[in-house]
Amino acid sequence: MKRLKEYWVKTITIMVAVFLFIVVGCSEEKAGMDLPEFLEAEIPKLMEQNKVPGAAIAIIHQGHIKWAEGFGYADVKQKIEVDENTIFQVASNSKPVAAWGIIKLIEQGRLELDMPVENYLSRWHIPDSVYNKEEVTIRGLLSHTAGLSLHGYPGYPEGENLPTLEESLNGKNSVDEEVKLVYSPGGQFRYSGGGYTLLQLVVEEITEQTYSEFMKNEILNPLDMNDSLYALHSEEVRNLAVGYEQTGEAYPIISYRELAAAGLHTTVIDYSKFVAALVKDEDEKQPAGRNILSEESLNTMFTPVMNRYGLGFLIISNEDHELITHGGTNIGYQSNFYMNRKSGDGIVILTNSDSGNKMIQEVINQIVKWENINQSSYKFGLELIM
Repeated sequence: MKRLKEYWVKTITIMVAVFLFIVVGCSEEKAGMDLPEFLEAEIPKLMEQNKVPGAAIAIIHQGHIKWAEGFGYADVKQKIEVDENTIFQVASNSKPVAAWGIIKLIEQGRLELDMPVENYLSRWHIPDSVYNKEEVTIRGLLSHTAGLSLHGYPGYPEGENLPTLEESLNGKNSVDEEVKLVYSPGGQFRYSGGGYTLLQLVVEEITEQTYSEFMKNEILNPLDMNDSLYALHSEEVRNLAVGYEQTGEAYPIISYRELAAAGLHTTVIDYSKFVAALVKDEDEKQPAGRNILSEESLNTMFTPVMNRYGLGFLIISNEDHELITHGGTNIGYQSNFYMNRKSGDGIVILTNSDSGNKMIQEVINQIVKWENINQSSYKFGLELIM
């Protein structure tokens, strides 16, 4: 019996020692790496585990892009690798940029945030219903509290004719659903891609430009997002990553008439310029808004209206952090960004797979672990979403 006890004591001691060696060893390894080095080691493993062919990731520190890199393949069949210049569809991450366009028109005095949107429309009107459409405002559309239908769009495969903007609003779209009032404006949060399609029409009505032209001239070019565009025909976009199913099968190229809701095509560098512009650039002493929008406008956009959603952004905060974020899911593409407004630290992740969100969450988990182990100047605040 004594020998048996001694055997188990030795066995347990060895098991504990091995466990501590693994945990401490891993921790010491993580502690010995800077964040880019750590991500360069972890990302390929997470991509393989989640069957994500390609991804591009950027780190922002104090409002300045510090590191960006591509991983895997933009086109598996052609063996085209992802790099910083690879273009992705960013799906609903088109909406925060679209919101900047609307706020720019408000700063120019061409729109009013709480004016009925009907005042700006001539080409199409909200259908009559039991609800008062005069209560549908720009603020309500930006914050998904306007009471409108139609959550999102699956898009149009290459070869299909795209509807006009008015036809899409009338229900001749990829979900065969018209944009209409389904509850009282201001009464509740209901995510509506259709509401952003209506904002796209407002921009065209007010500016007498195509939506793509206005956004390129007023937002994308001023932010130096020179490789980005709201593209009506995705098949014409140079360097576009192929989108993939979870099985690894490639999707056909899919386009969107509903540009403000889902049609931004961009690189990880370009989109990071936008995310970085949400805060001050401590390195180059550039203001939040980068002289395109005022700090007052940004404060308004980052004030939650309902369900932690502001004007184009989701805001998650506590005493230490104010996390500005948004996600995007198109067929074959998933993306997300996170910006800690208090520290100016953020991350942008773009993927070309339906499995992208699983990988993105695991990347976030790994960054939180790395941050907890290391005495780092980064303060992402990502634990708020775990």
